[in-house]
Amino acid sequence: TNLQWDILLIETGAVAPLLSFPGASPFSSTVMLWTLRALVFKVMFASGVVKLESGCPKWRTLSAMDYHYETQPLPHKLSWYAHGSPKWMQTYSALGTFMLEIFLPFL
Repeated sequence: TNLQWDILLIETGAVAPLLSFPGASPFSSTVMLWTLRALVFKVMFASGVVKLESGCPKWRTLSAMDYHYETQPLPHKLSWYAHGSPKWMQTYSALGTFMLEIFLPFL
């Protein structure tokens, strides 16, 4: 498959062990922490961009949350209530997803 999580696992698996060397200098720890932060930024930002670039009309019209709550891989016990929430709330939820994934990583 070509999922962004697969690449993230490979990248993190390559970077994280470098943090665990005994006697690593504080400078290398700082560099490695910033590298891990860059990975988190990348996956968050890429998650939002992928939704827009996929061409999926559900994300483009902000209606993806109409079915997301009941089809997510590990639904929360409150997902049933979120699925039954008003249309305007689900639209704002999709918009909030884009805000969190595309704009928040820059802060």
